[in-house]
Amino acid sequence: MAAAFLLPAALFAVSLVVLAIFDGSPVSWNRMGASTEYPEMPLPIFWLANVVCYGFGEEVGWRGFALPRIQTRRSALSSALLLGLAWAGWHLPLFTFSEGLSRLGIGGTAGWLMSILTGSVLMAWFFNSSGGSVLAVAIFHGVLDIFMTSPVAPYVATAMGAILTIGTIALVPLFGPSNLARRARVTEAPGERGPGR
Repeated sequence: MAAAFLLPAALFAVSLVVLAIFDGSPVSWNRMGASTEYPEMPLPIFWLANVVCYGFGEEVGWRGFALPRIQTRRSALSSALLLGLAWAGWHLPLFTFSEGLSRLGIGGTAGWLMSILTGSVLMAWFFNSSGGSVLAVAIFHGVLDIFMTSPVAPYVATAMGAILTIGTIALVPLFGPSNLARRARVTEAPGERGPGR
């Protein structure tokens, strides 16, 4: 469970080091965890809403329900990529009203799709590595979003996204496409597991 907090924090720290080396912009630590989308919202409320709405709101369905079922017939990698396509489709309505997404253009949209697919592989790795813990993957998702959107320095989200993409691609040969974990991939949803399993 600690990894759900520590991995996003470590990624954030590495991204700031990379930005300090290549960009040199000062870090506005007082903006850590702040929301540019909801600037009036108190930080603890925003953090809780982020973990509940984006973390649990998405992960209960995507990884808690869908992924185990798909993984009964396919490898973890192909399951994650298929689920990533569905996940991207789920987000398509945002292109009609989200200012950032509606201005992406073709290249930006292709990059966004790649980030969804690599994000799906990352979440599948975390889900399978945690033995199918929806709680862990939901917290990981929510905390990662908080760090990635923290407006502490220019290009934080870009640096984190690049490092995440490289790291996620490296997960495939490290853990293997079959399970994306050192243990067998999860093929039963949490509510379907019997006692002691």
